[in-house]
Amino acid sequence: MAPTPTVEVNGWGQNYAHIQCGCRSAQLSFRVLERQFTFDFWEERKVLADGEHTDFETVVQVIKAWVTTTRSADDFEQEAGFIKARSNHPKSNPKPGVYLISEEKLKKI
Repeated sequence: MAPTPTVEVNGWGQNYAHIQCGCRSAQLSFRVLERQFTFDFWEERKVLADGEHTDFETVVQVIKAWVTTTRSADDFEQEAGFIKARSNHPKSNPKPGVYLISEEKLKKI
C-alpha cells in the first residue's frame, strides 16, 4: 500500500492559502463577499494553470487532485471548464522592430 502524501497548507491574511505536496502547489485566494475562489496550479516554480469557481468544495477537490496526482494542467482544463492551462492562454503577437524598455513606457528605436 502506497503511503498517503503529506499536503501542507499555509495561509497569510484572511483571504489567501498556499497548498503544497512535493513539487506541486496551488495558491488560493477568495473574495468572501462575492463568494469567488480563484486559484492557480504550480509545479517546480512554474505556474501552469489558473481557475476560478464559486463553489468552495469543488475548488478544494481540484486543488487536492492537482497536488496529489501527476495529471497535467491540460487534463484538468479538459475535465473542468473553469480551469485554463497556461499553455492554452492566448499568446501576444510581438511587433517587429527593436524596442527600448524603460520605467515610463515601451519605446520603438
